[in-house]
Formats: sequence, structure tokens, C-alpha cells
Amino acid sequence: MKKSKKLNIIYLSLVVLYIVIGIFVLVFANEKREKNNVILGVLILLSSIPHLLIFVTQGGLKNSRKYPYLFFSVIGIAIGLVTVFRTSISLDKVCVMWGCFDICRSSFEIADIIPEIKEHRWLELIELAISIGEIAIAILLIIDEFEGIRLHLIYFGVVFIVSAVKRTLDNVMDFLDYGKSVDRN
Repeated sequence: MKKSKKLNIIYLSLVVLYIVIGIFVLVFANEKREKNNVILGVLILLSSIPHLLIFVTQGGLKNSRKYPYLFFSVIGIAIGLVTVFRTSISLDKVCVMWGCFDICRSSFEIADIIPEIKEHRWLELIELAISIGEIAIAILLIIDEFEGIRLHLIYFGVVFIVSAVKRTLDNVMDFLDYGKSVDRN
């Protein structure tokens, strides 16, 4: 019971973190701020923390299928820190790094989501659409660099808010399924 309570607290923290990051990104997606290594580095870092929490809430070290979430979170945090502290890195390089990283991370997420969709977990279609959209936006970020930053940030902010709502719905549906199974016994 204690473990379940800790996981629920972590899960709630994840949802709140998604909403806060989404709002933060939308606020900072403007011309003056989006061309700043420190802010972009912080955003890359923040986008990677939820993957660490996903790893923890979905089995951690006991679920080998979720190890890539741990690796992507560590790599994203590292890219974010490098971008923050190495301000001499040009923004076009940051755009290419971030775009390539998002393509890799989203490709893994698609591979991870498909088995869940096959099991008729239809809310995962939201995650599938988000991941496909992230790949498209990441390609634009690589191609357009500076022009793609604002679009990337706006998409990024909206995605985090939508993901928070989706994760809340997941939790509600799990709770309702648990309630049904208890009633049957």
C-alpha cells in the first residue's frame, strides 16, 4: 500500500510538472526569449524530466521495456545542461541537436505505444499523434532552425498540457477499472 501511495504522489507530480512546463513554454515562446541558449537549454532539460518519472511510475528497473525512458531522460538532461552552460554553442547547433534528439525519442515512443494500442488502450492514440507531430516539428526545427524554434516551443507547450490531461484520464480509467474488478469479487 505504501508503494502505491508513493507512485500516486509521483504520478500526480508528473501531471503537475507537465502542466507547469506547458504553461512555462507557452509564456517563453516569443521572439526575445526563444533565441537564448539558457532558456532553450532549460526547456530541453525540463522536457526530459517527465521521461524519468515515466520510467519510475511504469516499473523502473523491473520493466526492461522502459529503460529507454531512463536513457532518453539522462541524455536530454545532459543536452539541456550543455546548452545552458556552454552558451558559446550556436543556436543552429542547438536546433539540430534538439531536433535529432526529439526524432529519436519520439520514434522510440511510437514503438512503445503501438503494442498498447494493439491491446485496445485507445487513449494511447493521443500519444501516437503527439509523437508523430513531434517528429514533424523536429524536422522543421532542423530545417528552419531559428524559424522553427517558435513553432517547436508552441507545439511543445500544447503537448505538455494535452499529455497532462491524457495522463489524468489514464489514471481515472485505471481507477474505474479497479473499482469494477473489486465490485465483481
